[in-house]
Amino acid sequence: MKSEIIMRGGQNKLARGVALALGGALAVTVTSAQAQMPELTWSGLLEIEANWAEDYEGGSGSDLNLATVELGLEARFNELLSARVLLLYEDDGEDSEVEVDEAVISLGLPAMPGAYLEVGRQYVPFGRFETALVSDPLALELAETRETAALLGWESDQFYGAAWVFSGDTRDNLNGVGLNLGMLFDAGPVEMDLGVAYTSTLGDSDTLQEVDAVVEGKRVGGYNAYVTAVHGPFTLAAEYVVAEKRFDAGQLEFNGKGARPSVWGVELAWE
Repeated sequence: MKSEIIMRGGQNKLARGVALALGGALAVTVTSAQAQMPELTWSGLLEIEANWAEDYEGGSGSDLNLATVELGLEARFNELLSARVLLLYEDDGEDSEVEVDEAVISLGLPAMPGAYLEVGRQYVPFGRFETALVSDPLALELAETRETAALLGWESDQFYGAAWVFSGDTRDNLNGVGLNLGMLFDAGPVEMDLGVAYTSTLGDSDTLQEVDAVVEGKRVGGYNAYVTAVHGPFTLAAEYVVAEKRFDAGQLEFNGKGARPSVWGVELAWE
């Protein structure tokens, strides 16, 4: 994204542009004739953890640490163009550092009502990961995927969806793709959210990227299905993630053969 202030004849004009380089083929520019600062929205999160534990031999220990810090900024330039950046720090011992967790440019598409384009580092919508727990659900542990992706999404009163493309963490080609489709509706007094998703490379999830053999081996896709039902103070959420086929045994092994990882979870919350 390029943002600059141009001074001409004593007048201040603000020019804002977005250049999306997909093989150098696409460029979109949005220009405002009047000087106007973007609308800024800040957000943040701070988590401090304290713990105490005792083992079976009577020994004990305690600790106090800064667990998580998030600092986010969203800049809205006009009704169509916005950008967001999220910085994240998590306590990982000696490997702890501040990183750019998300950095995304969003562009509305007036020719397609409800449609939008997002380009940048983001968590692609492969899965819902709905939970009221402090700990992450198993579906998120297996399938959460952060990539630098180009995503085309759309929303209406009842339907939503997204399609995206990325190259993955170790690939040089834009051959990673994904699709998410969902539906919102009321079943009597119950508010329902149903959805399915597909990714061509489950091995690019944040968890499986920690396995070197998965990174270097063949690509294996994945499927996701989720449902959330809300009735008054009660929320029922269920989700299922499964690999499209087995990995090679040299990539990810289970019981002497290639593993086909899958997880499911059901959660009932009362708020």
